[in-house]
Amino acid sequence: MTAEIKKRGRPKTGAALTNSQKQAAYRSRKDQINLSVMISTHEKDILDKLVKNGNTTLSDVISTMIRLAAY
Repeated sequence: MTAEIKKRGRPKTGAALTNSQKQAAYRSRKDQINLSVMISTHEKDILDKLVKNGNTTLSDVISTMIRLAAY
Protein backbone atom coordinates (compact mmCIF):
# COMPACT_ATOMS: atom_id res chain seq x y z
CA MET A 1 0.00 0.00 0.00
CA THR A 2 1.21 3.42 -0.89
CA ALA A 3 0.12 6.09 1.49
CA GLU A 4 -0.22 9.50 -0.08
CA ILE A 5 1.54 12.23 1.77
CA LYS A 6 -0.90 14.92 2.76
CA LYS A 7 0.08 18.24 1.25
CA ARG A 8 0.36 21.25 3.47
CA GLY A 9 -1.65 24.45 3.09
CA ARG A 10 -4.94 25.34 1.55
CA PRO A 11 -6.11 23.06 -1.27
CA LYS A 12 -6.37 24.55 -4.76
CA THR A 13 -9.90 25.17 -6.05
CA GLY A 14 -9.00 25.95 -9.64
CA ALA A 15 -11.13 29.11 -9.54
CA ALA A 16 -8.40 31.60 -8.67
CA LEU A 17 -8.60 34.99 -10.40
CA THR A 18 -5.69 36.73 -12.03
CA ASN A 19 -4.74 40.20 -10.82
CA SER A 20 -6.32 41.80 -13.89
CA GLN A 21 -9.58 39.91 -13.27
CA LYS A 22 -9.58 41.05 -9.63
CA GLN A 23 -8.98 44.67 -10.71
CA ALA A 24 -11.77 44.52 -13.32
CA ALA A 25 -14.19 43.15 -10.72
CA TYR A 26 -13.17 45.91 -8.27
CA ARG A 27 -13.74 48.61 -10.89
CA SER A 28 -17.13 47.13 -11.75
CA ARG A 29 -18.18 47.15 -8.09
CA LYS A 30 -16.83 50.67 -7.61
CA ASP A 31 -18.82 52.03 -10.56
CA GLN A 32 -22.08 50.82 -9.08
CA ILE A 33 -23.44 53.48 -6.78
CA ASN A 34 -26.34 52.50 -4.59
CA LEU A 35 -28.15 55.37 -2.93
CA SER A 36 -31.36 55.30 -0.96
CA VAL A 37 -33.23 58.57 -0.58
CA MET A 38 -36.52 59.15 1.17
CA ILE A 39 -38.72 61.84 -0.38
CA SER A 40 -42.29 62.88 0.26
CA THR A 41 -45.07 61.97 -2.13
CA HIS A 42 -45.35 65.64 -3.07
CA GLU A 43 -41.68 65.74 -4.07
CA LYS A 44 -42.10 62.49 -6.01
CA ASP A 45 -45.02 63.99 -7.92
CA ILE A 46 -42.86 66.99 -8.83
CA LEU A 47 -40.06 64.70 -10.02
CA ASP A 48 -42.53 62.65 -12.07
CA LYS A 49 -43.84 65.84 -13.72
CA LEU A 50 -40.28 66.90 -14.58
CA VAL A 51 -39.65 63.54 -16.21
CA LYS A 52 -42.98 63.57 -18.06
CA ASN A 53 -42.52 67.11 -19.43
CA GLY A 54 -38.86 66.79 -20.38
CA ASN A 55 -36.83 64.38 -22.45
CA THR A 56 -35.06 62.90 -19.44
CA THR A 57 -35.25 59.96 -17.09
CA LEU A 58 -35.96 59.95 -13.37
CA SER A 59 -32.40 58.84 -12.63
CA ASP A 60 -31.04 61.80 -14.67
CA VAL A 61 -33.20 64.23 -12.70
CA ILE A 62 -32.12 62.74 -9.37
CA SER A 63 -28.43 62.69 -10.29
CA THR A 64 -28.66 66.34 -11.34
CA MET A 65 -30.31 67.22 -8.03
CA ILE A 66 -27.57 65.41 -6.11
CA ARG A 67 -24.85 67.11 -8.14
CA LEU A 68 -26.41 70.54 -7.54
CA ALA A 69 -26.87 69.84 -3.82
CA ALA A 70 -23.15 69.10 -3.51
CA TYR A 71 -22.30 72.72 -4.36
